[in-house]
Amino acid sequence: KALNTHTAAWFHYLSVLRWFLFRCDMLFTVFFTAAAFIATGSNRDKPGQIGIIVALAVLICGIFQWAVITSIAVDGMMRSVNRVFKFIDLPPEDPRLGKSKGGGRGPDIVIDNPHARDYWPNRGQLDVRGLTVKYTEAGRAILNNISFSVEGGQSVGLLGRTGSGKSTLLSALLRLTHTEGDISIDGVSWNSVSLQTWRKAFGVVPQKVFILTGTFRMNLDPHGNYSDTELWKVAEEVGLKSVIEQFPDKLDFQLEYGGSVLCNGHKQLVCLARSILSRARILLLDEPSAYLDPITLKVLRKTLKQAFSGCTVIMSEHRVDPLTDCQSFLMIEGSSMKTYDSIQKLMNEKSHLKQAMSTADRLRLFPTLHRLNSNKRPPPQTAKISSLPEEAEDEVHDTRL
Repeated sequence: KALNTHTAAWFHYLSVLRWFLFRCDMLFTVFFTAAAFIATGSNRDKPGQIGIIVALAVLICGIFQWAVITSIAVDGMMRSVNRVFKFIDLPPEDPRLGKSKGGGRGPDIVIDNPHARDYWPNRGQLDVRGLTVKYTEAGRAILNNISFSVEGGQSVGLLGRTGSGKSTLLSALLRLTHTEGDISIDGVSWNSVSLQTWRKAFGVVPQKVFILTGTFRMNLDPHGNYSDTELWKVAEEVGLKSVIEQFPDKLDFQLEYGGSVLCNGHKQLVCLARSILSRARILLLDEPSAYLDPITLKVLRKTLKQAFSGCTVIMSEHRVDPLTDCQSFLMIEGSSMKTYDSIQKLMNEKSHLKQAMSTADRLRLFPTLHRLNSNKRPPPQTAKISSLPEEAEDEVHDTRL
């Protein structure tokens, strides 16, 4: 997809450039013809001067063409510089600052809540009250005044149409967007802890995983806090051990170009291993099944059941099949949110989701409905066998022919 987008943009750039240069050549031709006629008409007795004027006209046309092409190239390169300046002008995040009640960062340095120092979070209970999310301070609300609670250790499915705000909600939980309202983890509000302390409570598996240029060891343990034994143990838990052992230097193998040697499923497993090592109590997954094959998806679901059995898991999906193991569900509709205690209640209200489920999941989650449908089916009709009249030998012979 990225290659097609780049090729399409490059094709349009070359087409516009050729169109512009062709128009420039037409103007230069008119200029050269006019200069030649004027030189011939005013210097008929001086052929040497006519030749010099024509030669200078050709040289001027070449210089103009070079100037036009160079200016277009410089303009294209300076656009990249302009993007760099936009990044430079972005307001930096001060990890020592908390959030003010009005939604912006407070002007004072926040001293961490004493309850959020050693064993916080220990349960992973998440409480959201009156949360409003905007991309910009003056923009429209993507999520408007939503409230919900997630019990510690619970697995929650986040559903909604494409573009409904599922990824926006996950970004808001990490304090990456303009927000209003209050969020607390185990009773500790995000207004009372620093940005760095708040984000340490989360493990994140984004939809598009970024692998750092470096070794497997550095990607699993960026701060170098764990031994090789712990790294191999975690790699085995998430199913990465066999993958790492395929490379010559194993944990010291150098990953380049964003981990191009790894598929997207293996990159997500790297994020899971990193979350296990950091002992995150809340795991956020942004459509993990979007780019996974069925085998890797099974490994991912198995890892979530085993390694994150006591953690709070919020999994964003636009399909209900990967969420059948969740205990509760959040449905984003418009800019509001509805909560469901079980998948049965969700399916009863959203019947179209039930039709999108696989047959095996429907049988497992709705066995009563399956038995009712089986009882309602009419008994199969038995075919009646009647004796056929004997055919004459001539008729049998004709049939065989």
